[in-house]
Parts: sequence; C-alpha cells; structure tokens
Amino acid sequence: MFSLPQVPVANAEKSKEKADGLPVVHLSETSSTLKLLLSMCYPMTAVDQPALDNFEEVALLLDAVIKYDIEKAEKRVREALVSPQCLQGNALRVFAIAYRHKLELEVRKAATESLRGVISRGNRGLEQNLLSAAKLLDLLEYHDKCVTAAREAVSTTAPSSWPGMSVALKANQWCPHCQSKRGFRAESSASGEFISTTFMSRLPNEEEIQVALEERQWPAFFCSGCGRGQIPGPTLAHQFVKSMFHKIAEATASIPLNLDL
Repeated sequence: MFSLPQVPVANAEKSKEKADGLPVVHLSETSSTLKLLLSMCYPMTAVDQPALDNFEEVALLLDAVIKYDIEKAEKRVREALVSPQCLQGNALRVFAIAYRHKLELEVRKAATESLRGVISRGNRGLEQNLLSAAKLLDLLEYHDKCVTAAREAVSTTAPSSWPGMSVALKANQWCPHCQSKRGFRAESSASGEFISTTFMSRLPNEEEIQVALEERQWPAFFCSGCGRGQIPGPTLAHQFVKSMFHKIAEATASIPLNLDL
C-alpha cells in the first residue's frame, strides 16, 4: 500500500515528516474511506465488517480497493456497487463508475437498471464528467432500442404466451356474469395499448405495472363462457404483472450494449 504512487505533496518538507519517530506517508483517501478499507482487510471474525449500503462511500471505497489491489475486498465492493441499495436512484452514476474501471458485469447491470428511469439529453451532472459524449449516446441508443423492443413484444404477443400466463388463464376463476367458475383470455391489442400509453420512455418494474393496472382498472380479461371483460381477480392480476415484467425482461435481454471497454 505505502509503496504505491501517491498524490505529490505541496511542500517538500512534508516528505520528511515524522510522528513518534516514524515517517508519515500522506494518502489521498479520506480517513473514513481508509477506515472502511482497513476494516475489510482484517480477518472476518476479528472485526465487524462494514455495511456497504451507502452509494457515496462505496464509490470512494471502490477507487481505493482497485488502487491498492486488494482483491478480496474489491470483490465485495463490486457486489455492493450493484446492490439494490446503491443502484436505486444512482444507476447512471454506477454505470459511469463501473465503465471508468472497466468492470463489464457491473456496467451491464447498471445499464439494465437505468432502463427504469429516463436519461435526460440535457443532463450536465457528474455522469457526463465520467462518461464521454459517445458513450452516453450509446447508452441513450440502448435505452431507445430496449423500450421499443419491450413495447413491441408486449403488443404483438398474446398474454397467454407470456411466462406463467397460460396456466393462470386456464385455471377456473369466478365470473360474476356467468355466476360460475370459468377460464379467461386476454387480448394482446389491449396489452399493447396499456404498456404504450403508461410507459412511454422507460421500462416499468413490477410494482409500477401493478399500480398502473389498478389505477386504470383495465378490463384485460375476458370470460371464456360469456365473453365479457372484467377486472382481474387478485391471483390473475398478480400473475399478469409478473408475466408482463418477465416478458419485458426477455425482450430486452437480446438488445446489445456497445461497451468497448
């Protein structure tokens, strides 16, 4: 650690500085970052390991573990960088940090998570300091292609073909018009209208699909007996949400991301 190059000291006399008869080595990291770093170097049973759930701390810590080539600590910090706690609200920043360090797995995870939000072309924040204009445009193009692919997949395929929906639709559920249990079907055109009008420039998560479905009270399901549409029951609605989310993920998984690390 101490043999690695450091930021040059402003005063040459500082290079001769000593404390308790020992030479002082000035490090560029903050004391809080070094404390986290050193605690991760102790044997796991000797000290409580830090909770890596603060994005700002994890970002600084990643710089340090890579700089000092601490392999085991780096593995844990990289995992923390793409954890839900760090990714939420910071996907673009995580993408930029991972790209700077050429961490392919983390870059891909951050790019996927960034699909849940909108990347503003007028953004002038930290992200553009870490990313080249060309790379930011690559990410914007990836966003556009993923949203287009997701909307097309949902609107051009019958919900009965989505993962898990076939069984759910065939299962007998109560129809208030027939006054008996029936199977149901869902129209693909209605699915396309729902996803196109609700999520125009980003991809929803499961909770957002559920909320949108409840707010619109969309009669997506039609009784196989009387043919009337009705609001789905809890079981069918839950499966529909999960199936739509998985269909979207399936459609976007094939979209290439230009990394050029």
